[in-house]
Amino acid sequence: MLTEIAAARQDDPDRRRRWFQDDYFDLFIWQDRSGETVAFQLCYDRSGKEGALSWSRDKGYSHNRVDSGEDKPRLAKMSPLMIAGGVFPLYTVAPRFEQAALAIDAAIGDFVLARLREYPRALYGPMRRPRRKKQVQRHGRT
Repeated sequence: MLTEIAAARQDDPDRRRRWFQDDYFDLFIWQDRSGETVAFQLCYDRSGKEGALSWSRDKGYSHNRVDSGEDKPRLAKMSPLMIAGGVFPLYTVAPRFEQAALAIDAAIGDFVLARLREYPRALYGPMRRPRRKKQVQRHGRT
């Protein structure tokens, strides 16, 4: 279950940064002075192949992988880097986030979950059903 880390670093006087964490997720939320969420970054699979889905009101979505550099012997203890992340595992992350978010403010959890569910439409547009071809009736043949 996510818990809030009270000592989140505050870099921007116009935005409040909040940090929530559990064994699988790190969630960073930025809120404006009125308390509205203007951006978030959801880091997932912290001990495996870590990825991050970011959303901001101004820029939309981005998905990245975290490259720790740990598997490159000549480059010991590099700072982690964000690299292009490939496909976001929505159907793994969303249900797991929904459960983890039960312990935090419902407005924040619901907001992030709604953005997660919106992500495929933002990326690919609305999903449409394929049109069925009209069957052509042929006269005199069955």
